[in-house]
Amino acid sequence: MQINAPISHDKPEITSVTEKKLPSISIIIPVYNEEKRIERGLNRTLSFCQLAGWDYEIIVASEGSQDETVELVKKNFQPNERIKLLTGSKRIGKGGSIKNAIKSVSKEYLAYMDVDLSADPSEFTRLLAHSDNYDIVLGSRIIRGDLAPIERPIARTIFSFMYSTSFRILFHTNIRDPQCGFKIFRKDFADTLFSAVTTNGFAFDSEVIAQAISLGASIKEIPIIWKHKSYSKISIPRQIMLMGKDLLSIRYRILRDTYTKNVMMNKEAVR
Repeated sequence: MQINAPISHDKPEITSVTEKKLPSISIIIPVYNEEKRIERGLNRTLSFCQLAGWDYEIIVASEGSQDETVELVKKNFQPNERIKLLTGSKRIGKGGSIKNAIKSVSKEYLAYMDVDLSADPSEFTRLLAHSDNYDIVLGSRIIRGDLAPIERPIARTIFSFMYSTSFRILFHTNIRDPQCGFKIFRKDFADTLFSAVTTNGFAFDSEVIAQAISLGASIKEIPIIWKHKSYSKISIPRQIMLMGKDLLSIRYRILRDTYTKNVMMNKEAVR
């Protein structure tokens, strides 16, 4: 379903990507009960993409929302050929929403971001500067480069450190922030990658990167400006308990699938 929106007249600072052609990009915004933030998030994203002059589309993926999220989008953003609204009656998690939305992507690059604007859409320019040379470019809250440190509660910092360390050990990688929900993919590679991802919940972003590593993808991690939101829905104690289980489950599935693939290849070679 396609809908439209009024454009905000905010004038963001735009970092030059390169002197090449302007990007063709599909931005997926997964939402669940986001009536308090959906209008601001969409207006800001539309405003920036329009001012940047990109060939873009924004896909709002709302699966199972029970508040006014969908109604607000229909009421205030209809019709606009730049926006697609995907809805479902059942909650299927962030991962499920993104995987469903990928079926509707029509641009050269695929990206996704959070509606709360923890990372402003203008940060995509940092990632796009590297997108021609990599299958995936990741935004990072941990790598800072010449950007200022991110201010957030000490409990969140400790949790991120534990998760990052566990991920790097289990998947033999230098990726520091697999859970950052701000990423860009080449569309042709994304079609293959996301068909292998089975996680829909908390560890979705981590499995995306783990599967990409197993497929031999070229990956670049870039520091971005990111603001901690105090109303975050994540329960840290609960996520700490689930963290190890999620990562071990992903590791097991990848090892199992790799082993099965190798066995099949060996059987074919014998024939």
